[in-house]
Order: sequence, then structure tokens, then C-alpha cells
Amino acid sequence: MKNKSLINSVRTFILIVNAIIGSFAPQILIAQKTPPPNIIIFLMDDMGYGDVRIMNPQDCGFDTPSIDRLARDGVYFTQAHSADALCATTRYSLLTGNQVFRGRRTEGTWDNLTKGQIMPGQKTLA
Repeated sequence: MKNKSLINSVRTFILIVNAIIGSFAPQILIAQKTPPPNIIIFLMDDMGYGDVRIMNPQDCGFDTPSIDRLARDGVYFTQAHSADALCATTRYSLLTGNQVFRGRRTEGTWDNLTKGQIMPGQKTLA
């Protein structure tokens, strides 16, 4: 009688463990199959809204077929904001997520760049 009770207890334990493990299996399989997102960031100096044909089809002075195809097949934004009017400060903000005054050189990025603006150990997008 004790053996039957022990066997039933072991069976019950195994069923409970299998049910718990089985409930997590779908999430694990889904998480492994999800591909990483494809994100491309274009950072261009002195480029205006009308410099790409998809945004300005009548007055754009040159063809931009690759950028137009990317915009048609993906997502593009019509509102943009820059951290600063200068390219170096904008690049710094994009790479670090910080405004320029939070970097090594609080007076700006152009003055005496012997050490560079990004500090050692600072986390960046790259």
C-alpha cells in the first residue's frame, strides 16, 4: 500500500513539473525565433526637406532612387529635430543620447578637440 502511495506521489510530482515546464516552452520558442529589427539611421549634414525626391517630387534637382525605395518600403518621418545646428554636436547627441553640455567639453565640441568629446567608458549607440 505504501508503494502505491509513493508511486502516485511521484507521478503527481512529475506531471506538475511537466506542466510547469510545458507552460514556458512556447514563450522560449517564440523568443528564439524573433529576428532583431532592421534599423537604419541616416545622419546627413546640410540636407533639407526638399533634397530627396520622395519628399519633393517636382522641385528636387536630382534623383534619389535608393532613398526613395527605402522610404516607400519602410517608414520615414516628416518631423525631425536636431540637438544642435552643427554636425559634430548632433553626432555626439545621436551616439550618446546626451546633450553636448553633458560631455567632456561643456563649452562645445569644436574648441580644442585633442581629447575628443566622448569620455572613456561612456556608453554609445555604437
